[in-house]
Amino acid sequence: MPISGKKCYFLLGILLILSGLLYATDLNMITQYTYLTQLTENDEDINDPIPSPGYLVNNEGCRMPSMEPFSAMVQPFLQNITLLDCTKKGSKPIRIESDDNTVYLSPIADDKTGNLTSELICCYEQFERETEESEMSDRSAKFHETCILFENSTDVGDVEFIKVICKNDKKQEILDYHSFVPLKPEVEQRCSKGDETANERVSVLILGIDAVSRLNFYRTMPRTVKALEELGGIEMLGYNKVGDNTFPNLIPILTGMNVNELKKECWPTSDSYFDPCPFIWKKYKGAGYRTIFAEDASWMGVFQYQKNGFKFQPTDYYWHTFSSVSENDIGHDKPMNADMCVGPRLTPLNLLSYANKVVNRFYDKRYFGLIWETSISHDDVNYPQMIDKYYENFIRELYKKKLMNSTVLVVLSDHGIRWGSLRNTYQGMVEERLPMLNVVLPKWFSEKYPTATANLRRNRRSLTTPFDFYETLKDLVHANELTNDKIRSRTAKLKEETPRGISLFLRVPSSRTCNSSGIEPHWCTCHDSGPVDIKSEAIQIVADFIVKSLNNLLLPYRSCANLTLDAIMEASAAGSPGHLLVNSPTILDYTVALRTKPGLAFFEATVRDNNGTLSLTGPISRTNMYHDQSHCVHDYRMKLYCYCI
Repeated sequence: MPISGKKCYFLLGILLILSGLLYATDLNMITQYTYLTQLTENDEDINDPIPSPGYLVNNEGCRMPSMEPFSAMVQPFLQNITLLDCTKKGSKPIRIESDDNTVYLSPIADDKTGNLTSELICCYEQFERETEESEMSDRSAKFHETCILFENSTDVGDVEFIKVICKNDKKQEILDYHSFVPLKPEVEQRCSKGDETANERVSVLILGIDAVSRLNFYRTMPRTVKALEELGGIEMLGYNKVGDNTFPNLIPILTGMNVNELKKECWPTSDSYFDPCPFIWKKYKGAGYRTIFAEDASWMGVFQYQKNGFKFQPTDYYWHTFSSVSENDIGHDKPMNADMCVGPRLTPLNLLSYANKVVNRFYDKRYFGLIWETSISHDDVNYPQMIDKYYENFIRELYKKKLMNSTVLVVLSDHGIRWGSLRNTYQGMVEERLPMLNVVLPKWFSEKYPTATANLRRNRRSLTTPFDFYETLKDLVHANELTNDKIRSRTAKLKEETPRGISLFLRVPSSRTCNSSGIEPHWCTCHDSGPVDIKSEAIQIVADFIVKSLNNLLLPYRSCANLTLDAIMEASAAGSPGHLLVNSPTILDYTVALRTKPGLAFFEATVRDNNGTLSLTGPISRTNMYHDQSHCVHDYRMKLYCYCI
């Protein structure tokens, strides 16, 4: 039916109005985006750049793709995990518990055998780190000769670590271990000499959860995620790891150096002690802070696995002695690498109990605490479900009791899961490179330092690294220096020279790349990549090159088998915005996952093809467990590659 003239003009008018509205909307979006990218530090009210659909980070230096936590690619590998019952083996009718100063007996709720505490004879033995200089100082403990008797409960005084032994009339033993945080006179005397700005400074509590990517944090610990969100936590969406496992990702956080730099500076061989190294806790100690370092799964500790650890106690409060003794004595349920239980409780519960005592003791004093969990989260992508409610409750209780008014809380990981079926997918590869990092600031801190806080929020969608977190921790040693004027001055200097590590309280430049951030191409997630046919000639050549490179590494180790290619599992080709490839279209980075024999080891590497010349862009990753395959070598790096013959 023909349209009349009036109707035609009417419809044309409507179209013009809609076009104008759309244009205005587009113009507003463009203007808003331009405004956000050209902000000066005077604009503290703007907290976060506009998110780009499909990307966590999207700027001239980095395009980091976003993924769904429950995508079809990962669904086949997800399962609900039942909470492990640590009392099922040798269940006892009594539990030995502790609070800040007291150890006490607690009958199990469903026990119907009467008042069993009266039938028990209990005592506790004090132990501590061996203080004498010895080659095994980080692996030995000294027990006191006396076992102090008690009934029902007792105050342990200034004791740090105890072993509790209870016996009934049938000579059956109940063993347990408890740790405490007593004030130490020599530490308090040192801290009393702190500067006059003490009231303006903040404590730092870092809760590390090993091998949890940002997306797996959402999948397996949603209650903890929600608690952090409700507390105003700031999540760093573009936090990219810089090394393979825990060690090369924690060293930058704690020293500002990579592992090669650490070797040149203070740790020349794997047999050397770490004592001379400039750890961040030394800066806090020098500024009048109490320092705490605690981690579970002690046998594979950050500084102990295939290493000698520390000759002298590195921090004022050092939990390694406790975890080592207790796990060796009453640790159990070890399906893979770590004892998931110590006595009647999950291993991380001992760690959280200790962390709770740290906060209770020092909430009104200055302290730096690093609390690192490995025992549950390290080995299986689904296992963090078991600790979710405990971390949520721990965090919520701290704030409910107002124990965090002067403390910055950080919840982070070192990398995602490094092996298993999910890891061998494309999404698993990306997730492994993107651990979670969350920061909760005290409310008064955000109000007192608005520019620093605004920059932290803006940096959510920037490429960030462990080197940046180190610089951030340095800033928190003297938080009173984070004034608006000083932050603006320091930010202006970034335009003249951009360092590898940038404090998250400064504006991270949008031009930042993996290369300028200290991230090797193999770990870089700032690229658009696409799958490549694994049967192609190029991928076959790259796979052969990776196997040849592995065998070159193994040449000095005669007990290791020569590896051959068994299968190519997956391959992709990648490029980055504003990177090396712009003016060199013949340069390509291939990431190939493959399997070798003997041993059926899974490896992944990124190889750069520069006009036919191949080179590795980083280490070769092992993406399944080696178990006992590498028992004949002691170099912690070669254990990833060697198949002993």
